Amino acid sequence: MARWARIGALASLLLACEAPRAARVADAESLRLVLIHTADLHSHLFPERQLLGSFDAARGLGPQGELVEVGGVARMARIISEIRAGARHSAYLDSGDLVEGTAVFSEFGGEAELRAFSALGVSAAALGNHDLSAGAEAFARLHRQFADFPVLASNFADNGSELSSSLKKSIVVDAQGLRVGVIGVANPSSPTGLSRSDNAFGIELLPSESAVQSEIDRLRPEVDVLVALSHLGLEGDQRLIAGTTGLDVVLGGHQHLALDEARRTTDCGAELAAERGCRPRTVFLVHSGALGRYVGELDLELVPTPDAAHASAGPSALVVAAAEHALIPVSAEVTEEPAIFELLEPYRVRLNAAGFYTPLAFALGKVERYAVNGGDSALGNFVADAIRVRSGVDFALLNSTGIRADLPPGELTRAAFAAVLPFEDGLTVLTLSGAQLRALFNEQARVASARDCQTPVQVSGLRLSFRCSGTTSSATARRTVDGQELTADEGYTLVTSEYLADGGSGFELLTRASARRALELDPLDVVLDALATMPSCAVSTLPCLDPSALRDHRIAVQRPP
Repeated sequence: MARWARIGALASLLLACEAPRAARVADAESLRLVLIHTADLHSHLFPERQLLGSFDAARGLGPQGELVEVGGVARMARIISEIRAGARHSAYLDSGDLVEGTAVFSEFGGEAELRAFSALGVSAAALGNHDLSAGAEAFARLHRQFADFPVLASNFADNGSELSSSLKKSIVVDAQGLRVGVIGVANPSSPTGLSRSDNAFGIELLPSESAVQSEIDRLRPEVDVLVALSHLGLEGDQRLIAGTTGLDVVLGGHQHLALDEARRTTDCGAELAAERGCRPRTVFLVHSGALGRYVGELDLELVPTPDAAHASAGPSALVVAAAEHALIPVSAEVTEEPAIFELLEPYRVRLNAAGFYTPLAFALGKVERYAVNGGDSALGNFVADAIRVRSGVDFALLNSTGIRADLPPGELTRAAFAAVLPFEDGLTVLTLSGAQLRALFNEQARVASARDCQTPVQVSGLRLSFRCSGTTSSATARRTVDGQELTADEGYTLVTSEYLADGGSGFELLTRASARRALELDPLDVVLDALATMPSCAVSTLPCLDPSALRDHRIAVQRPP
């Protein structure tokens, strides 16, 4: 597959003015279609400093162990224009979660992201769970005002709600003469509570596999290629493929996975084969990373079907004979596209004026949100301790995935901390018995076992020991202050996020608290206040964070032998 050309293509190619429509040729030996794919931008519009690990270095983001500036939509734009320039037939698709993750969203509410992706010429985006963070009405209003691309969700019913009026189930994209059917699949389990008929978004769920199959059956006779644009996550994508027949490609998102190669999977699982009499076909599955670090390039070879029985598969009866996937790194070597840079620069200037780029602290090393051995992390401990101390309670509990970014070494700005805690989610104090907390931690031990023995929580005021052994996983919790195990019938106060207190991310046990009290505190503000009390160090007059001192091994994970 031809990789994207070196930097230097004309900027006029950026917005991908449509090439003259090429006639579809059924008797050609083969045709090439390039699908450009991104997912989970989460408002990371501007380049960011990152200390590169081995995986990103191997993929070309920069030298391993060095602090480099990566990502940024203006750089993505240059790569996208280069790919388009080298492909006769192409389409750009995104798998959702354009917003919420940096100060850009908290300050501008999604406007900048929607304007940027409209300028990039994205043909369609799947609806991501974070795209609904500001609410259904805000999403609909912003989309009408700032986006000129459709958002797709075939598994959300068209029930006349404000949200459904802004969504489409599928579209047909003209890829310069090739017709690409694109079916959107939203995540049915996030935001939490979608399964309730009275959910806050006015969403009525449809079974994902049958909803997608209905669109496949409707579109298949009219298109050359069928793509599911999914925000289900990898396992959800695999279930979708097994539960449908007729897709050619699934472009996935939600879990921030980067697959170096397209996975060959087969559709028409046993249950569907018995129901429909279908035969398994090859479906190519791709995930292209997150946060603007990579642009996915999926190069498809289309050939006429050799089986006349499949002549109804499309107007030119084409099938995907081969697929090659490449992750194009959005590295510091990529030149920013001037048109997109100019579009976004006013937002950066306003963030600077609001103090988001003023240095607030200095990190002596990378302050990570995950620990290599699966236990507590330096960043998790810092955040949990700050929240517990400020709240004046016994314990603090956070979900590890709620801490959204590492802190790079060197000077740290408010924008860096806003990326760590991007959600507008207040703090809540719960009263729970020792028995309830034991049940909660035993449940989280089982969750850890299913996640390669990575702790799903970060805590303060506690020392946890997780025995990671499948369904028999268990936990022991001791108070930090005296080393004693929790007393079953004693009540303890615990501060957590409102989201978790409502049962989000599988923390339903927290909804059984005997008492609940909302705090007028924002987690980000609490962390910044705690930061200001920390001493400086030899290399900086700013408050210093030492990751080696922050991590005290308060969560131990015992892996199976």
